[in-house]
Amino acid sequence: LVANSLNTTGIYSVVRHPLYIGNFFLWLGFAMFHPSWQLITIFVLGFWLYYERIAFAEEEFLRRKFPQAFLKWASTTPAILPRFSGWQAPALPFCWKTAVRREYRAVLGMAVMFFLLDTAGDWSLDRKFTPDPIYVAALLTSAMLDLSIRWIAKRRLLHVEGR
Repeated sequence: LVANSLNTTGIYSVVRHPLYIGNFFLWLGFAMFHPSWQLITIFVLGFWLYYERIAFAEEEFLRRKFPQAFLKWASTTPAILPRFSGWQAPALPFCWKTAVRREYRAVLGMAVMFFLLDTAGDWSLDRKFTPDPIYVAALLTSAMLDLSIRWIAKRRLLHVEGR
């Protein structure tokens, strides 16, 4: 874990673990692609067990590194259920270059996941490998996008000083 300062503004002024909440809903959407209450229940329990431990370790790290600031922030900011009345404007403005540099892999991951879910669903119905052309196109497009952005990022063309 690396942290030079404790971020308590923007989305972190509303909830302490916004990325985990976002991940939960992203993966819940995948789990709901095949509507089975058993699968959804297993997903929710597994996600909670996994991320609860990560969040605990992260908070312990922050508590040790920024003791007073962390306790003040944690005492007014909920861990999971957002409290929108606590909103404070972000300390840094949004930066597209930084967002693309840090998150471009998610597009490929989602395309892969939808392709696999659709293909597995088809296989379970008729035991044939019949990839949907839309998912194949999305997969190929996102793979090319991933490679292009990776090439751009390695040349530091997406680097923004201070981020």
